Amino acid sequence: MKEGKFTTVNLNDGEQHIMHQDELLVVEKGNNTLYPVAKESYPIGGYAPGSYFCTCNTTQEKFIGSK
Repeated sequence: MKEGKFTTVNLNDGEQHIMHQDELLVVEKGNNTLYPVAKESYPIGGYAPGSYFCTCNTTQEKFIGSK
C-alpha cells in the first residue's frame, strides 16, 4: 500500500475509483474551483486532447488539462 493521500473520484465510465494523490491531475474550472481528476480518465471524442470528464457534485463537468 502506497503512503500518502487517497481520494475517491467518479469518472465518466460511471465507476468510482480510489486514486492516490500522485495519480491525480488537478485542473482549474471557470469559477476557479479546483477538482481532482484522474490522469487516466477517458478522453471524450470530439474534444481537444487533454479534455477530461469527472462527475463532481452529481453534475458532469468538462475539464481541460494535460497529462
